Amino acid sequence: PFNFHLGVGQERDADNNIIGFVQNWFETTLPASFQVKDKETKSISVRMNVEKWWDQPNVFDFNVIGGKIMQNQEAMQMGVENGMRVFTQSNIVDVLQD
Repeated sequence: PFNFHLGVGQERDADNNIIGFVQNWFETTLPASFQVKDKETKSISVRMNVEKWWDQPNVFDFNVIGGKIMQNQEAMQMGVENGMRVFTQSNIVDVLQD
């Protein structure tokens, strides 16, 4: 199976009881610099480079980690760290108004 999910993670004690939760969301900043004036519209293209989920900064080796990361907080943390680098801004253009 292949289940790559960065939802809520669980912390467990030695007896495998849930003792806490980890929010695996993240924020990222695009290197965009622009200004929108009154009655102006911009179109911003955001690209997700899917291949970067698996290799930057953590090499995600499916032979070691496996194909499902649900309940594997260490693997989900790797996904969060890699996910901060997958989005890029490709262009910003003015949208013509009617």
